[in-house]
Amino acid sequence: MVMYSIQPFIKYGNLKFSISGGICSFAVTITCILRATVINMVLLSAMITGGGCTDSRMLNVDQKVLYMYSFTNSPAAQKNQGIIIDSRGNILLFDQPRKWNLPDKNSTLTGEQVDENLAQCKSTGLRIPETELLKFSGYIDNLASSRVSALKSITSGRGTYYYCCFSFNAASGIYKQVTIREHGDTDCENLNFYSRKVVEWINLLIKDLPVQHP
Repeated sequence: MVMYSIQPFIKYGNLKFSISGGICSFAVTITCILRATVINMVLLSAMITGGGCTDSRMLNVDQKVLYMYSFTNSPAAQKNQGIIIDSRGNILLFDQPRKWNLPDKNSTLTGEQVDENLAQCKSTGLRIPETELLKFSGYIDNLASSRVSALKSITSGRGTYYYCCFSFNAASGIYKQVTIREHGDTDCENLNFYSRKVVEWINLLIKDLPVQHP
């Protein structure tokens, strides 16, 4: 049986010594365990946060467009205007483009079609801050994997206000247009938690721009 005696200690640096000169192994062991635990917690926290990254979704350098808002007069499409938010955070404006590429029955666009649409846009001179852009680009995967409510035809004569984002397949270079909100002559909504937050954000971006407001 090992016997322990309680003795007064003198602290020197990170170690504690008994007055008799022997190291109190119990005190040193507890001190080391506590320090190791704190260090491990700090390292684990750094690993979880990705070394300072604030968003789990890093922008793909090949993806050129993230979000779009548009207003059209249905069915004649006498007016077609809106904004595109590109992957650098630039807010681009389009107004009555001569030839606007629409997605196919699978809601997809090729990279060439997207480039053609971008060529018909002009800069507003506005740019979204990087942290804000990363935050909202991080919602795209969630929106793309969510269901959209059934499309209802209302034919109010108001035209259609349309909000969408784009997911991107880097291997094929194909964009998928994802509906976030559509209302006016038609009505449907992405059922994801972030959809209304994105709509509110886009409404703030277009508030002072020369586009039709909802």
